Amino acid sequence: MDTYNYIILCSQRSGSHFLATLLNSHPDIACYGESGEKMTELVNATGRVKGYILMYNRVKDFSLLDNIKIIHLVRNSYDTARSRWVNSQKKFPSHLTEDVEFSVKIHVREVIKLANEIEKLHNKFRELIKNKPHIEVSYDDLTGGRSKNTISKPNTKLLLDFLGVEYSKLSTELKKPKWTFK
Repeated sequence: MDTYNYIILCSQRSGSHFLATLLNSHPDIACYGESGEKMTELVNATGRVKGYILMYNRVKDFSLLDNIKIIHLVRNSYDTARSRWVNSQKKFPSHLTEDVEFSVKIHVREVIKLANEIEKLHNKFRELIKNKPHIEVSYDDLTGGRSKNTISKPNTKLLLDFLGVEYSKLSTELKKPKWTFK
């Protein structure tokens, strides 16, 4: 059984796949998919610092949050809710490696209701991890608008220092789709 050094704790559609691919671009880090599943596109077999994605709704045993470093990944709740709505339509790919534009109709009331639920989850988990080794990472700060496939040196340095590895530029091939909402 693998021993993990960290988890990315987050809600769905918060940028966890993006962050995992960034971390896997570091020679000393391996980041696996949800709950330690070895997702081929995420695995960096040489990483000595290993972690995985843990979604809020998968935390049934809160002892999972003990004795491990926690990267608490949050994203603007409205953007997360809108992304979940779009993803629920099953007409669009979840992760892209090329620039694509989509047009989609959203139900604003449902998205706002979901955004409020997501914000409550962010706050619940903030409270649960406040006395544990953690760093809160904002997807919005991390991506800086995501015009490039890298993150800024200050954001990278904070994250890598927290994980206990030397600085290295992080990058990903993932692209953020351009949405037009009706």
